[in-house]
Amino acid sequence: MGQNAREWEEPEVCDYWHRYGVYGEDSRQETPHSQYELETETALSHQFHGQDVRIDSVVAGYLWHRHHQEHEGVARVALSLRHNLLLQVSGLSYFYGSAPALRDLDARFPVGVTGLVGPNGSGKTTLLRVLAGMKSPKRGRMEFCGEPVARARQRSKHRASIGYMPQEPDWIGEFTVRELLEYFGYLRCGRNLATRTKIDRTLEKLDLVEQQRTRLGQLSGGQKRRAFLGQAIVHEPPVLILDEPTVGLDPVQRAQLRRYLHAVAKDRIVIISTHLVEDIAHIADSIQVLQEGCGVWHGSPAELAQLGWEAGVSGMSEIERGMLRVLGLEAGSAPT
Repeated sequence: MGQNAREWEEPEVCDYWHRYGVYGEDSRQETPHSQYELETETALSHQFHGQDVRIDSVVAGYLWHRHHQEHEGVARVALSLRHNLLLQVSGLSYFYGSAPALRDLDARFPVGVTGLVGPNGSGKTTLLRVLAGMKSPKRGRMEFCGEPVARARQRSKHRASIGYMPQEPDWIGEFTVRELLEYFGYLRCGRNLATRTKIDRTLEKLDLVEQQRTRLGQLSGGQKRRAFLGQAIVHEPPVLILDEPTVGLDPVQRAQLRRYLHAVAKDRIVIISTHLVEDIAHIADSIQVLQEGCGVWHGSPAELAQLGWEAGVSGMSEIERGMLRVLGLEAGSAPT
């Protein structure tokens, strides 16, 4: 890219697309896997407010996938994938130094809403990053629609199917809400009427029409969170991965988000990480409970609530009591 291309360091959304996040932390010595990817990454630079914004290999990988599927059409490819949608991991382990974050984890994520819950430090965010293709597991296997997701090229292709919102997203504060959606929408789907329609539809779904010309740096916490949710869903991906999506939303906005996720999950994989098990109790098809990097329980919200009902302790909901029981904590105590 040009010498004036902007470098990113810490913000999570930027990290997802910047040079050192696209293939995982173990791949900085790797290079793009096709001349098409390299040319796309080099040629597609955009300017907003006079600043060069790098188009990196995640976007290049997406366009590479589109390039090789042009004769079928991207919509047809996505539709065929959704007939057999399944994201799963087996024996998955990840370490930060010598400290394990995930330990021999087995999990399946079919079409529908899967809630990922557990105490702080249980490995939820790390698992979501692995599922989104941001991190490469140290051990184990990940498959999407029966295909392995292991090598850099496979992860690049996998990310074309992902809509991801990290726990603490950030982006250029001078961008308006609409520019944020245009930036990611045009890169993923092309600059055309259909994409503009998707952008308008996303703004309406997330109640951001009035704020679409407002810069990100001027938004409230809840508005900014909805804007970053917009960049995750604007291209209508078959897999939607959301880390704590309800943080900063008021009760009405949380209810609207739950209704939207319940609707889109009819033909998509939706994975939601949350500390508030009540947030997903009425929309999740299944719940995966993590503790110290291990999957300790998996089942339906009704089954988890049944465990709480059997505990018979007042002061919290049945599903909350059920989660504490699964974690081996005394009802009424809080996870630490």
